[in-house]
Amino acid sequence: PPQTAAVLSHPLGDVQKIAIANVPSTVFNGPINWNNEVTTPAGNHFRTTYASGFIEVGSSGAALLDENHRLTGHMHGASGTPSCEQTRGFFGRLAMAWECGDPSAQLSSFLDPLDSDTLWINALEGLRSPVFKTDAGEPVPNVRVDILIDDWYLTTVTTDAEGRLPLPAADIPSEGTIHLEMSKPSSYTNGVTVTDLIRMQRHVLTTVLLEPYKILACDVNLSNSLTTLDLIRIRKAILNITPDFGNDSAAIWQFFPAQSGFEVPTQPWPAAARENRFSYELSPNLWLPDFVVVKSGDANGSASLE
Repeated sequence: PPQTAAVLSHPLGDVQKIAIANVPSTVFNGPINWNNEVTTPAGNHFRTTYASGFIEVGSSGAALLDENHRLTGHMHGASGTPSCEQTRGFFGRLAMAWECGDPSAQLSSFLDPLDSDTLWINALEGLRSPVFKTDAGEPVPNVRVDILIDDWYLTTVTTDAEGRLPLPAADIPSEGTIHLEMSKPSSYTNGVTVTDLIRMQRHVLTTVLLEPYKILACDVNLSNSLTTLDLIRIRKAILNITPDFGNDSAAIWQFFPAQSGFEVPTQPWPAAARENRFSYELSPNLWLPDFVVVKSGDANGSASLE
């Protein structure tokens, strides 16, 4: 039985709720007489008592998740006075559905037809779909991400209108290194005008400082500083003297793993090189972060996101 547990459901069809149990569940050793005139035998259910949260009609079928985030049972019913405290739920035990009854109807026949005797499988947390947004929280569509596994090209996916990146879960292995190479089609002068130069100049003169992600956007020569040299490069692009921001400059769009804040807001420089390539070791505990997208040279956030 789970030592602690949680269940997410839609009690009475309401918006999704979570119920939390802080004490161990137990195997219910008696039969249960249900109100549909069905009786289930002793030992078929876990009984879980919740410290907070709610389950009710409409919660049936919800997964009972243990302390390892693994599904161990599914909701059949409840007892006691419905409230947000001390609500008891009865969950059909996954182990019973796995191996009891008619072999053609056992879960093991469908989920382990090779009889591998695997005791459990972790959730694929590493395949969470990241969301791409600006520092102002606007979703960024049409971000192109090339996915490589151990430097072998796997596929290319693109963010949707909500900025979410769909990942091909079935094709990504459980081990190895996943590389995400990011880009977004656009022109260098998208959102870059004389207004941006004025804002950058004020920052250089320390009269009005830019926010951290705007500083990163305007450091187009990747020197980990914002100086008049960056202004010169951007001015040349605005005047069509150069087609881009010069040699060894920032990409048109830059991508950064989202974080809650910067220790020194005026010096937001990342430790890694700004190459728009991110690598993660695949493991059951991997959690891909969301990403902040900035348009290089855009100090006021006016670039088109389409």
